[in-house]
Amino acid sequence: MIRSIFLLPMYVQVLIAIQMMMMLIKNLPFSQMRKKLCIKTMTPKKKYIKHKTFCNISEEDAETFFDIDFENGSEILETSDSDSDEIDISMDTDLDVEESKKAVVSESESINVLTRVVCTFLVLWQSVYNVSDSAVEALLKLFSTVFNFLSNFSAALQTIVKIFPQNLYTMSKVLANSKSQFSKYVVCRKCFTLYDLNDCFLSVEGRQQSKLCNHMCFPNHRLAYMRKTCKEPLLKDVGETGASKFVPFKTYCYKSLKSSLETFVNREDFEDKCERWRSRQTQQNILHDVYDGNIWKDFNGRKYNFFTEEGNYGLMLNVDWFQPFKHTNYSVGAIYLSVLNLPREERFKRENIMLIGIIPDMKKEPPTNTFLQPLVDELNDAWHNGFHIKSRKSKNQTKKFRLALLCVGCDVPASRKLCGFYGHMANLGCNKCEKKFPGVLGEKIFGGFDRSTWPPRTNFHHREVCGKISKCSLKSEKENLEKKHGVRVSCLLDLDYFDPIRMTPIDPMHNLFLGTAKHMISVWKTKMILKDSDFLVIQEKIEKIFCPSDIGKLPKKFSSSYGSFNADQWKNWTLLFSVYALKDVIPDEHLECWRKYVLACRRLCSRYISLGNVKVADGLLVSFCKKFEQLYGVDFVTPNMHLHGHLLDCLFDFGPIYSFWLFSFERENGILGSYPTNRKSIETQIMKKYLKESWAREKQSDFDDDFLCLFNDLTKFHSDSVRGTLHQQLKSTQHTSNVEKASIQINLQSVDWSNNNGIFTKKYKGEILTDVELNELQNMYSFLYGDKQLKLCTSVKVGKELYINGSVLGSKHGRSVRSSFILAFWCGDDGELVHTYSDLTPHPGQIVRFFEHKVMIDGELKSHYLAKVVWFKRLPNSLRFSFGKPVEIWYRNQFEQQSSSMYIPVQRIKSKFVYATESILGKDVIVVCPRERYIV
Repeated sequence: MIRSIFLLPMYVQVLIAIQMMMMLIKNLPFSQMRKKLCIKTMTPKKKYIKHKTFCNISEEDAETFFDIDFENGSEILETSDSDSDEIDISMDTDLDVEESKKAVVSESESINVLTRVVCTFLVLWQSVYNVSDSAVEALLKLFSTVFNFLSNFSAALQTIVKIFPQNLYTMSKVLANSKSQFSKYVVCRKCFTLYDLNDCFLSVEGRQQSKLCNHMCFPNHRLAYMRKTCKEPLLKDVGETGASKFVPFKTYCYKSLKSSLETFVNREDFEDKCERWRSRQTQQNILHDVYDGNIWKDFNGRKYNFFTEEGNYGLMLNVDWFQPFKHTNYSVGAIYLSVLNLPREERFKRENIMLIGIIPDMKKEPPTNTFLQPLVDELNDAWHNGFHIKSRKSKNQTKKFRLALLCVGCDVPASRKLCGFYGHMANLGCNKCEKKFPGVLGEKIFGGFDRSTWPPRTNFHHREVCGKISKCSLKSEKENLEKKHGVRVSCLLDLDYFDPIRMTPIDPMHNLFLGTAKHMISVWKTKMILKDSDFLVIQEKIEKIFCPSDIGKLPKKFSSSYGSFNADQWKNWTLLFSVYALKDVIPDEHLECWRKYVLACRRLCSRYISLGNVKVADGLLVSFCKKFEQLYGVDFVTPNMHLHGHLLDCLFDFGPIYSFWLFSFERENGILGSYPTNRKSIETQIMKKYLKESWAREKQSDFDDDFLCLFNDLTKFHSDSVRGTLHQQLKSTQHTSNVEKASIQINLQSVDWSNNNGIFTKKYKGEILTDVELNELQNMYSFLYGDKQLKLCTSVKVGKELYINGSVLGSKHGRSVRSSFILAFWCGDDGELVHTYSDLTPHPGQIVRFFEHKVMIDGELKSHYLAKVVWFKRLPNSLRFSFGKPVEIWYRNQFEQQSSSMYIPVQRIKSKFVYATESILGKDVIVVCPRERYIV
């Protein structure tokens, strides 16, 4: 019901909300709420209240609440004659006044809780539907007006009218909590130094004035006139009619790391989730997550005994800029942290990302040292001394938590600023090596892919140079040293353990998709390899492609819109659409060069990746870069292409790219940028809204179960409405064993196919199997289990949809038909089951429906989830591989003969695929492009 309400127009939602509130007030179960809140209720001296139920007390508003008579000290509860749940009360008439007053307090406290619940729900409702503050304030006034009118008929509503907020300010007082508090620093507009607001006022002849910035850039300069202070005003006077009122020109909002961590560790199961990595199952030479990378291993006993103790957490830092409103040149910076100890499916969820700071617009991207310094101070304290705070598992005494910054994941410009490197257009513009890029600005030469000539940077040398720069007393001396080595001093070097070279990985999202993939279209267009007419052909091909439901199609008018593609769209273009769309459009030599890049990205974008595939992908990337330089010239080589040569080391240090790419942080930027504001004090408004929403999303343990259900439904509706490949990845409950079961290398008879972890179904109905179906299933089970004794159930549950590992599988006659096209190593050339697959590519097919079937195996009853599949018939290899890897062509309307291979355990399905239909040489064919997320 809640879900259907949220689909209605906004004004209808408001009316329903008012009606629901009136129902809550009318039927408010005070007795239950008191028990939840542990509030003291009246206790008679001799006898206790006897009742038949603690449900709703009365139907009439005026008779729903306790009526206290202080003259005789008794409490009288009147009930309607029509009420079927009468309450029998017998108590002494000498109840003392003090206990009666406690009852009044309990009633008042219950109403306060109701008001707090309503306000909290409004905050969450505002965040889910992106409602403006003005709209919420109008809704509060509407509620107040309605309550005021109805208070003439209800004593309880008279109490509610007195305390119910009428505007956002009073609502913030109702919801006041320490978790939403943050610090505000005054920022100098000239040198970006931070000041506490209380230190920025100056009293002159009894009048308050603004102090000037006293920061000195070169305090040890040899010349006295160079040792001057900044002298920039810090505050501006916005007072009217002669009264002075000073506010900062620029404000930096900072949320304490310790306070943010305290919120996290007081969540249910947070500490347990952070320790799950210790008991995970791993495979040798397979990178499953960040825990398999060299950085994590260094802190897990190889170099530091940090993760050897529980309660020690590794952090990932991201800093990025976004525009809070359109059509205006105003850019705001955000500082995020995520906890790497969390499982990957939890790590980048919005509720598990800390917003630490909001950097104000400074007309240009400022140096980040001053804004990071408060965070670095806290990180140093957390590393050396630890944070002593109470947690969910340690409520009575404080527990020590230590933190370490292990990863700085940003785009190239931001990572250079944060970690102390020159920009990517400098002569020494790489943060991984000291290769020189000759040429003047705008004409840099980034070519040359012989990595033996790339001198690597080291942490020791980097810190040594930064130490010399810090001691410089002359500006010219400092700039010469910085230019010579391509480094700057970063406050992150205050962290003893921090390695700015290794702990600053290259972000694959910007590097691969927003970088090179986007650049290739521009190069082809500049070189006239792609003409305007070619873009129309590409668009026609893209429109023929059918995708699974969790993949979005590219926008129309490809030629004019490709410049505005987001990272996920470039990813889909590269991995799924491009090879098919570019075939016979660009020359074969150029397509073969691009194919190397596509095959490399397909391996790198696997959620788990073997060390062998890491090296294969690295070889393909380097080969692509060399071929690109040969085809298009060194002038078209970009810094991103040089960084392709360093991705290998990043994967060895941090595991698969799913562990450290920035899709989630970019999504968070989009959410913060969509906040409605009044364009005044933007940074403060954003931080307040974010913290208010974060607080509202936290489950309130002191609320009644009915209220918690309402909050959960709203949050669930919001999360279920999010679509896309990233959301599916975050939602996934993938088990490594399920990935192994789909592999070509696994021994089928060594697997327990009745292990149904991560599989969910709905709307299944019962059917009786025919003799033919039973015979085919018997052969299939014998193929799986060998000589074991089998006894099959003759009945089966049939469905049209199934969820496995966080992803939906559809069927031919179901609603999710686009997700019914699958690939698997299962069916041979003649449609029969095969143990050894000579062909290294899986067989495509379409799911007809799903079975939940039970079979007795050696006397033990086991349940299996099966898919009934029709397998497409193979074409001759000359035609089948005519598009080249990874695209294949199969018959569209011809299928392999029916046999036991029609039934396949759903765990054996390797992946889904996108497809297009074509007519080639008079044959109706289906063009198959695999969508593989696990290439082990």
